Amino acid sequence: MQQFYILTLGLLFASKAAYATTSTSVSCSPTTVVVNQGTTCTATVTDTDNSLAGADPSGTVSFSLDAGSGSFSGSPCTLTGIGGGQSQCQATYTPDRGAVSTHTARATYVPGADTASLGTTNVTVNLRSTTTDVSCSPSSVFINQGSTCTITVTDTAAGTALTPSGTVTLTSSQTGDTGHNGTCSLSGGGGSASCDVTLTPQSPAGARNVGASFPASSNHAASSDGSPFSLTANLRTTTTSVSCASPVVVNQGSTCTATVTDTATGTASSPTGTVSFTNTGSQGSGAFSSGSCTLSSSGANTAQCSVTYTPSTANSAGGGASGSHSVQANYGGSTVHATSNGSTSITVNARDVKTEISCAFDFAPNYVRAGNGKSCTG
Repeated sequence: MQQFYILTLGLLFASKAAYATTSTSVSCSPTTVVVNQGTTCTATVTDTDNSLAGADPSGTVSFSLDAGSGSFSGSPCTLTGIGGGQSQCQATYTPDRGAVSTHTARATYVPGADTASLGTTNVTVNLRSTTTDVSCSPSSVFINQGSTCTITVTDTAAGTALTPSGTVTLTSSQTGDTGHNGTCSLSGGGGSASCDVTLTPQSPAGARNVGASFPASSNHAASSDGSPFSLTANLRTTTTSVSCASPVVVNQGSTCTATVTDTATGTASSPTGTVSFTNTGSQGSGAFSSGSCTLSSSGANTAQCSVTYTPSTANSAGGGASGSHSVQANYGGSTVHATSNGSTSITVNARDVKTEISCAFDFAPNYVRAGNGKSCTG
């Protein structure tokens, strides 16, 4: 009878052990990740009624999703006892690309000698962080000369980097520049992508800040250039030449024509503005019909205007000697073109003098009597 009683108790205990109740909890670390970054999810299975008499639960845990999209590696995992009626195992969860939301992970205990149980936890998935940088070459150009600006977007988030995609926008602090708000499509690999936009500065000259912005995509967060690139735009260089009719005589006007030429790299344009004239020589003096003239276009990269120079003396010493008068043309520049000057010489001769003498004669042809003087004027 005693043996039967012991056997009955043993069977009852075994039956209860076979159906011991459990609880399953799951936690993921970190709880906030970015697209394509893994998080380690740990399942803990606990014997909640101590039916196993101190033994830890055994079996496996299977991981799945209640919300979101992604994949688990290491699921199902096999429980390992940690004492106190508890066992644990782990799997790594990696959110899918474009799956930005709150994901719910489920851990389901597949029992060995216990009843099944499950637990859930939330994982927040954010866009991957980026940086955007821009550099331009050459860094110093003339107005109306293009500079190639390269925009680079880099994935800076934890986990496996993804190559940014989409379009980026280039901006200039001088909004009139050609290429301001220009866009290009990114291409690249290994977590970094780039593309080029040509920025062509317009007037005014000087430094401008060049920036770039990347809009958010399905995988990447938006970013902009925190340190804009400084691009210098210079006035377009010019040359000025002047030609005058030569030689002339005193009080004879000489037409002097100034030609200003755009000599800078890039798309040339006809200079605008005025040219002033001066007599810079030490020989002789004269006057200009006007101290300056306004340029008119004479070609794709040239402009001209003219004044008349009239010498009042041939040379500073006087007399009949010839002199050389120096004429300088000074281009005053514009908001697009830089100043320049040029000079030439005019040979100025004294005016020819014709002297005539008339006398009173006694009889023709031009005779006078001996001893009879006559008066002559000239």
